[in-house]
Amino acid sequence: MILQVYNLLKSLKYLESFARFIFSAPAGLTMFSKSSFTPNAGFLIIPPLLKRKLFLVKSAHLLCMALMLAPVSALQAAEKSPAALQQEALAERDNLLATEPLWSKRISVSLDKRFVKLQSVQMDDLLYSVDWRGVIYAIETMSGDTVWQHDVGAIVSGGLSLDSGLLLLGTSEGELIALQPTDGTEVWRSQLSSEILSAPLVADGHVVVHSNDGYVYGLSAQNGEQLWAYQYKVPALTLRGTSVPIYAMGLVLVGLGNGKVVALDLQSGVVRWLQTVAVPRGRSELQRMVDIDATPVRVGSIIYVVSYQGRVAALDIGTGRVVWIREFSSYSGMAADSESLYLSDSEGKVSAINQATGATLWTQGKLSGLKLTQPVISKGTLIVAADDGYLYWLDTESGELFSRTAVKELAARLQGLEWDLWNDYDHSALPDFYDEDIGINVAPQPLSDGSLLVLDNQGYLTRFRH
Repeated sequence: MILQVYNLLKSLKYLESFARFIFSAPAGLTMFSKSSFTPNAGFLIIPPLLKRKLFLVKSAHLLCMALMLAPVSALQAAEKSPAALQQEALAERDNLLATEPLWSKRISVSLDKRFVKLQSVQMDDLLYSVDWRGVIYAIETMSGDTVWQHDVGAIVSGGLSLDSGLLLLGTSEGELIALQPTDGTEVWRSQLSSEILSAPLVADGHVVVHSNDGYVYGLSAQNGEQLWAYQYKVPALTLRGTSVPIYAMGLVLVGLGNGKVVALDLQSGVVRWLQTVAVPRGRSELQRMVDIDATPVRVGSIIYVVSYQGRVAALDIGTGRVVWIREFSSYSGMAADSESLYLSDSEGKVSAINQATGATLWTQGKLSGLKLTQPVISKGTLIVAADDGYLYWLDTESGELFSRTAVKELAARLQGLEWDLWNDYDHSALPDFYDEDIGINVAPQPLSDGSLLVLDNQGYLTRFRH
């Protein structure tokens, strides 16, 4: 269609050229009024009707060229993937919030291929971090220097937890290991039934751990002796991960892989209540997945829980009564302030929900398609990290996305490199790290001094201020 229009209007351009030849003077085509016309001047008046036709010819020719060029621009845009177009749009938010990298060090490798979320913990002026290959690090918070390191001789899949003088972690072989935080000396080691994928809970002389085969164990914090066990039926297909138990009002609260929440007595393991949050739907096992992998969030006498492909709910801690419940899908976790609950869903959207009613306050969809971590609140702003290697800052009141920073950039700036000149550097002289795609699947961690700690999928631990 466009080619036919072009051929037609091209013939009109020939008409324009012919008219210029017939009605032109040596100095070019010039318009005069009748009063200024002199027969011997070598110029000819163009009748108004013909003048109008020539104007239309010129306009039609310009329109034709625009129509011919438009598909080219559209084709160029179509050649870019949706992810590339999304990154171009998000790039407008690059570094609108000032950040200051403080230190970065590599403690692990290939976390994206292990599908584990290993959190660091802080006590006083020390950070404790773990490599999935089994090495525990004690790191000075301010300098990033290693104080001590200890190899537990096992593949680490869950942790870390620090409480009551114990540093705790779980292994892929189902071992729960307790260490001294002063030097990494092993205190005790207990063999459980299956892989441990979440951090243990320490409360009132007990250690509670959720294993991958549907058991919740209560052990003595003193020697690791098993005191009680609760078992539930795990669906045939679940996400890789388990919910971290929390402790409130004498109860251990655990989100389960079958879409339910159980409250267990800490001392005895007796079930105090069991509440269904999400009901499996669909024909296939994939459609029926309703795992509660996100750690429940407590605010006063209410806990908030969310499931994958299911619902988010507010439950009374004492009785398990449903305060409100609504559709939602998330596996990464939640954050809360005094009034709102913040969630990143399985589609890459971030939402704020009213804690009292469950009503949506806002939803930010510009990150759709990215795999987001649990949101965290730091200095009054909401922060999420994503599998594209960026940290994103959102306004808690409106959900406005107002800045983003690449974790790769933070590390580069520590090497004295200017990010704006990144493409001008000789990359062959830089560590391989800088040419790798770096994602983040562990939520950023606010530290006691207001700085943030982030662990990327290449195993680099970076501390920075914002």
